[in-house]
Amino acid sequence: MKYFDPILSNGQAAAFERQWFERTGISELEVIASIGKKISESFIFEFPAFAKKRPCRVLAVLGSGHNAADAMAFLESFAQKAPLEISLLIDKEESLKPNTLHFYRELTRKYSARTIGADEALKNDWDIAVEGISGMSYRPPMRDGMRRKIEIINGAKALVKISIDIPAGLSDWPETKQPVFIADITYATAIAKRCLFDVNNRKYCGRIRYIDAGFFGETECPGGLKITKDNILQQLSIPRASNTDKRHYGRLLIVSGSRKYAGAALLNASTAIRSGCGFVFACVPEEYKGAFCAREPSVIWHECQGAPNGELALENFGTLNALAGGCDALLCGSGLTDSAESAALVSDLLKENPNLPCVLDADAVRPKILQSLAGRRAPAIITPHEGEFLRIACDISDNSLMEAAKKYSCTIMLKSNLTRICSGGEIIYCAGGSPALARAGSGDILCALTAGLLANKTLFQGDADRPVKVCALAAQWLGKAAVKAGAEFSESALATSDLIPFLPKALV
Repeated sequence: MKYFDPILSNGQAAAFERQWFERTGISELEVIASIGKKISESFIFEFPAFAKKRPCRVLAVLGSGHNAADAMAFLESFAQKAPLEISLLIDKEESLKPNTLHFYRELTRKYSARTIGADEALKNDWDIAVEGISGMSYRPPMRDGMRRKIEIINGAKALVKISIDIPAGLSDWPETKQPVFIADITYATAIAKRCLFDVNNRKYCGRIRYIDAGFFGETECPGGLKITKDNILQQLSIPRASNTDKRHYGRLLIVSGSRKYAGAALLNASTAIRSGCGFVFACVPEEYKGAFCAREPSVIWHECQGAPNGELALENFGTLNALAGGCDALLCGSGLTDSAESAALVSDLLKENPNLPCVLDADAVRPKILQSLAGRRAPAIITPHEGEFLRIACDISDNSLMEAAKKYSCTIMLKSNLTRICSGGEIIYCAGGSPALARAGSGDILCALTAGLLANKTLFQGDADRPVKVCALAAQWLGKAAVKAGAEFSESALATSDLIPFLPKALV
């Protein structure tokens, strides 16, 4: 099964889409309706409160082409599930393309959508503002009518602003002097466009959600960048074989935490035991073993001697090395601190266990430790955020990501609002995350989820891209759990540990 789709330029996407419709004979109207339904489902999953408003006041600022059709197909599907009061700022009816005209008439006839002018759009308060002004067909220079629409929707007062496909004003040819729609969320429809992933465009796109229309199937398509599909989560829904036991699902050893950052070890272990891993062994400073065992009795806790400053002492090496010899993966780094003793402890474990897959996070993502990956025969994954990555690279560009992965012979999962995964070749994006993860400790959850999946010998067996797929699965899983937690409790009123119970809920 294919878990990644290509990210294409607007020009590549337009050519591919045209050929796809010619080859399949499927109507554009059918695809637009399907896309609208999927956007509606995604929006309600993430923002269920808007479906309960009585009514939900929606402003849609639209062009005349298929981008506007996608936007209105979304509103039609949304209106079937929630009471909407829809106002449209749109071109004259006679200028609309046939598919756009179809959805315009559906909205006005079935759901009493009304057409308004700029003054009313700017005067009123809206719950949702939807932009469907232009998509991948836009070519500079910008016409005055389009410029005015972007200014209107940017100036409109709305709780959440949505872009369909691409924020209006973005293209393959950046314009620095032209306005661009500033979205809170962008639904990348059918084909993920490259301009959405340009670091300079982050301020326009908001959170990105990929709406898979099934264009690519199992085929490949040119493009050095790819995006993760939600179908990767199906790996976690496959029934386990009846003749298996805990040994089939792997043993994970966690070496993390310190007196200063004891909670990191607890977050690691509490997450890993829910990853599907058969055994989780966690090594922590001895004073925390009792409390942690009471909190997570499913984890096998090992007490370690602490160095004078509270970090794990090098004298624990013999015990940890013996444990590592019977494990299927090793996780190191969360909350260890940047001490000489902890660095030496991790480095020695890596050197003495060259056949043991490993995940290195946080304080283990340092050149003096990553040098120990040289010559290892087992997969190595590192999971830095952008600040930690700058310890080993000059910037956060795609080129630096590829160079660092090659230099240290590892797979890198570079955490951000758009997480990137690279083993030295193509770059995989995961766009399923949530600002609910913007809190200390969320990285401890992600690395532990990754390590638990890496220890599980039943996942992606014999796959040469196993480390990349494990990373993508972990990122997509945590992202969906965070969206679900945010939808239930809000994205603000959460502790990091509150995210862990949503891991199983995300798979239901």
